[in-house]
Amino acid sequence: MSLNQYSSIDYILTFSACGVKRFGVLDPDINFSDHMPLITEITICSHIDSKSVYGSSHSRASDLLMQLRWDKCNSAAYYDQTRVHLAPLSDLVNDTLEKVEGRKISFYDIVNNIELCYTSVVSVLSSAGKMFVPNERKGFFKW
Repeated sequence: MSLNQYSSIDYILTFSACGVKRFGVLDPDINFSDHMPLITEITICSHIDSKSVYGSSHSRASDLLMQLRWDKCNSAAYYDQTRVHLAPLSDLVNDTLEKVEGRKISFYDIVNNIELCYTSVVSVLSSAGKMFVPNERKGFFKW
């Protein structure tokens, strides 16, 4: 339910104005969010020293990138952890579907159950990933 209210506080921050060519806030016909999509065209300034940007002796930004290494994870433990913690959600989904078919649930409760399922799935997958999937700097496993 919309109250026909909106906010225009979406921003893109840069540390240097040399690269911003265009900036705009899009207003699409279909938008399932209360945020407006942003579009920006930038040019990367080649005269900037990476030491001054990153505050260290790193010569490349890619040296600082972290990545999940699924090829090094304990996949059996990850799958088991997610199975154990996601299985109870099937009861909530099935119960909600039965109530929808029988028209015994309010729209508000449907939205709440969907939100609960979504946040639970994200939480379970994130925590299992943190436990069983290494998150290392790019190139960490090369040596």
